[in-house]
Amino acid sequence: MSDITERQLASLALSPQPPSNLTTPTFHPFPHLPFELRLKIYSYALSTPRNLTITCHRPPFKRGQPRIAQSFKSNYPPPALLHVCHESRLEALNTYKPHFKTAKVTIEENFTQEVFVSARSCIYVSWDQDTLEFEETLLAYLAETELQAIQRLKLQVRDAAYFGHFYMDTLKRMKSLKELDIWAQNPSDAPGWSRPERYISTLAAELEAARELNFWWEVPNVRIFNGETGILDREIEGGVRNEDVIEG
Repeated sequence: MSDITERQLASLALSPQPPSNLTTPTFHPFPHLPFELRLKIYSYALSTPRNLTITCHRPPFKRGQPRIAQSFKSNYPPPALLHVCHESRLEALNTYKPHFKTAKVTIEENFTQEVFVSARSCIYVSWDQDTLEFEETLLAYLAETELQAIQRLKLQVRDAAYFGHFYMDTLKRMKSLKELDIWAQNPSDAPGWSRPERYISTLAAELEAARELNFWWEVPNVRIFNGETGILDREIEGGVRNEDVIEG
């Protein structure tokens, strides 16, 4: 493969103001570039980390019925190189994989009811590069494939006082999770829970207790922010339970 420098790549960048004789800023000679150079350019274009905000459309929860996600949406469109040409699509699919798919399901409750969800909908994700952001309630709707693949997560926790009770087991199943930012709020009406120092301290203590009780769990690096002010309140170093404690 040719030895191509970043400066050479930069020299191929399109001018933000193309010549007046061009109707579109299209680099027509691109297909005639050496294959190695085209691969370098694809790689450069596919190396940008993104912050994906994920939302989920689901029907109202009904007791006795499974939790179903009708569709997932992201703040980013699919990567452009998926649609440029066959060659660029193949390269893009080495980096981005389709996830957050939904399908048609059947619920039986004294009768058969079909719930329509889009089978073609998906979000393209690069787990090695992208950071995902969503509310804690979405954790209950993720497939095991996504739970096992997420590496960096910004979690909007709307009820920090009860997060550990409902979602700690889900966090422990997320084997690839390396970085977890929690933006903690507390809408609970329970007496005494309105003070951030209490529910944030409780949340941090629950994470530490889960590590002590589950020595096999490799806890991600955790940062807990006050969801109202945006100020970093707590940090928990990642890793498994202290080896000295295990040996003892």
